[in-house]
This record gives sequence, structure tokens and C-alpha cells, in this order.
Amino acid sequence: MSSSIMILGWTSDDKVPGVYAETKFGQGRLSVGSFPVKVVVTGTKLADGSATPDQDIVPIYSSDDAIAKLGVGSTATRQCLAALQIPGVNLYAAPPVVAASTPAYATITLAFGGTWTTAGTVKLWIGGEYVEVNIGSTQVTTDVATSATLQVNALPNGIADATTSTSSTIITANNIGTQGNAVTVYWDLSAAPTGLTVTPTGGTMLHSRLYRLLGGTGTESLANVVALLKTDTFDYIAAAQVDATNLGLLNTHMSSEAGPTISHLEHMVCATNGNLAAATALAGTSLNSYRACVLWYENSETHPSELAATVGAIRNVVEPTSPNYNYDDFPIPGAVPQRYPADKPLHATLKAALNNGVTPLVEKNGAVCIVRGIVSHCLNGSSPDYRCLDWGDAIVPDRVSKELSAEWIGVFKAANPWVGADAVGSEKDPVEGVGTPNKWNSSVYGQLKGFEKNLWLQDVDANMPTTQYDSDRAALVCAVPLIVRKQQHAIGISVRQQAA
Repeated sequence: MSSSIMILGWTSDDKVPGVYAETKFGQGRLSVGSFPVKVVVTGTKLADGSATPDQDIVPIYSSDDAIAKLGVGSTATRQCLAALQIPGVNLYAAPPVVAASTPAYATITLAFGGTWTTAGTVKLWIGGEYVEVNIGSTQVTTDVATSATLQVNALPNGIADATTSTSSTIITANNIGTQGNAVTVYWDLSAAPTGLTVTPTGGTMLHSRLYRLLGGTGTESLANVVALLKTDTFDYIAAAQVDATNLGLLNTHMSSEAGPTISHLEHMVCATNGNLAAATALAGTSLNSYRACVLWYENSETHPSELAATVGAIRNVVEPTSPNYNYDDFPIPGAVPQRYPADKPLHATLKAALNNGVTPLVEKNGAVCIVRGIVSHCLNGSSPDYRCLDWGDAIVPDRVSKELSAEWIGVFKAANPWVGADAVGSEKDPVEGVGTPNKWNSSVYGQLKGFEKNLWLQDVDANMPTTQYDSDRAALVCAVPLIVRKQQHAIGISVRQQAA
């Protein structure tokens, strides 16, 4: 009987004495945790960037790289700068072509008025970034407008540009289209000369002195970008677009790519600075997806696309080693806290958000933090469905799938080049090298117990894998039920004073 161990070049009819040794590299099981995972942003670029929209998916290694490929101050560049705050992020950009149907830029006009006799400062925040406009005691409104325009345009990679019209500064989003409508402007006159006024024209008033730009029309399509994404696995997609059509494209893409013949297991992050009703519509109606999350920070001055990119980068770095990570109170670097108490959600609002597939953000100790990271899936038909809730509930099964695939490729198949059914009754067990349901089940069980020890899973012994031999396919078919280890989010404490 010949050996099942094969050494290439040493044939069975070779009778020459000697040692016939070979060295094989890269044998054994691959470490799935060491696989590089990717996050890709989908913001639009500007003309001065070298990347070609709807054609290129470009790696981004630094801020200079982002600017060179995507343009100064573009949505895509600012998404990349936000993501690059997270050390170790593996970042890509896939910019779409801007909207073809009569697109327009979002704008707001700030008209400076009044007279004064003392010096002072007008404080502006454009997309959450600070601009200081110093004003002399003898200057007039046209001087203020000119100075404000210069200071806005001096912002490195600013989200908007400014132009001057007599005594007014016109602020215009860098990127054409509806993304500009989420750009905010805030001004503070507490240090300004007495008598100076600011009057906004256009824009959407959120609060006194806090406005969003208005008038951006035309929404780019991600249809061609989605086709490009099919060429590889982009584990985390940080979407700049939050319209129903584009979210539907991404949702369909992730679902189809996750199929067994492709196994591109991807997840998406998007964000909105609208109200809770808008966030709920995105989560429960546009998406309702296990593979997507909707961040919500009402009237956020940090652009929603940048919030999505930062959180996508955080997950890109954290989840390869900790797939069941608890993100409660996790800070988002660079995010600007809300200015107005009315925007800050109370407990009832947070409860409503989490019950409707929305991941709310709140300010804690001066930082913008994730309340609880959940998937957008919240409905089974019209009934609430929270069986898959935390990000870990969606990430861990994907990770187990990858781990079991690596185990089969690197270990089980190598040790069992052949396949067959288990012995029945008095039959002898198949010879060594034949992979059977019982053998694979044992291997899977060992893997699951290891994941249970890592706190990814719980109750493994009550949810055993089942493997069958499919004679039509001449293959093993395995079902692996999982219960993801529950994360601790809350505690109830009843303190009860007793009479003496």
C-alpha cells in the first residue's frame, strides 16, 4: 500500500539509496486575525485630484496622498483625513462621478452690517473648524467681509470656499451636490465690536447662529463604484451618500457579495446629522440591514461622511483582533460636540433610537462617543426584531466563517485529501486520510470551544455543529449554530432603605 504523503520527484520506482527531502513553505493554518482588512470611503473628489471617478479604487497612505489623489478639501479627502486619525487603518477611496443632472452647490451668505468704534473678533466655525476674523476699530463692513473670506479660504483642506460680495461673505461647499447641504456654519459675536451684526441669507436655520448650507442639488450614483467594489473584499464601507437609492445599492451589494460562492463579507457605516425621524427612516426603511449601521448626531458640525469614515476606521482596526468588542462610550476622534442643549438626546430619545436601528452619538467629558454600536436591522416585516443587535452579533459569525474556512483549507483538507461518509453499524471506519462528518464535526467543535474561551461565543455545548456527507456533491455539508457572547451594557440596582 502506497503512502498518502507525496514527495514530488521521488517516484515509487526509484531504487537509488539516499535521503529524499523537500521543504514546503507556508504550510499549516493561516491566521485569519492577521489578514489585512480594508475600509473604503465613497466621497466625491475634486478636479485637482489624480484619481479617476467611477474607475479607480486608490489606496490612501497619508494626508498628502489623499490630497494628491482626491483634491484639496473634497468630501473624499476629508473622509480620508478623518479615517487617518486612527493609527493602523488600511484605507482606500472609491470616488464616484458627480451628479450629471443639473447639479448645484450648497451655499449660505453672511451679510455683515452696522457700525462700531472699537476693535474685536468675529468667531466662525465652518464644518466645525474655527476661523477667527479680527476687526479693527476703523474698519467697515466691506473690510469684515473681505477678511472673513480670506480666513475661510485659509483653512487647510476646508470643507467650503468663500467669496466676497460687497459687505457679504458667500460660503460655498467644495463639492457640488447634496452632500454640501450637511455642511454647517456657526458664528459667535461675543468678542465682536459692539454694533456689528451678521445676517444670514439662504441656508437652513438649525438654531440661532447655527445654519446648514442650502441649495445643493444632484446626488451622485454609486452604481459604478459598487461594480468596482466587487473585485475585492472591502470589509468596511464608509458611505458619504445617505439617500435611499445609494444605500439600497450598497445594501444589495453587501448581501450578494456575502453569498457562499463569493464570500466577500462586508459591512457599511453611514451617518446623518438630521433629526431622529430622518435617522430612523435610513435605518429601518432604506436599510434594515444586518451589515449596515446608521450613526446619528443631530445637527453635528462634523460632516456626517467624516463621522462614518472615522467609525469605519475604528472598526477596521479593532475588530480583526476583537470581533465582539463592546463600543459603549467609545470616543470618536475629531468629532465636534453639539453646541445646543436642545440637540443633546435624553434617555427616552436614546431608547427610541436604539429600538429603531440607529446608533446614537452623545457627548461625554468633552468627547463625542458612541452610545452603543448596533446594526440597522430592527424589523422583521413590521415587527421589531433584535435577534442580531450589537455590531459583534454581526461580526462574530463572519469571523467564525472565515476561521472555519481557514481550518478546512490549511489543516483538515491537507490531512484528509479524500472524503466519505462515517462508518455505519459494524462497518470499519474509513482509512486514514478520508475526511468524514465526524472528523470535521470534531474539528469544528474544537474551534468553537476556542472561540468560546475568547468570549466570542457562549453555550457551544448546547448548540453543536452538524455535518453530513452529501454523496451528490461528494462533499461535507456543515451547519454551525452560534450564540454570540452577550455584551454587558446595563445593570439594574434597587437600593431599598429599611426601617430599623
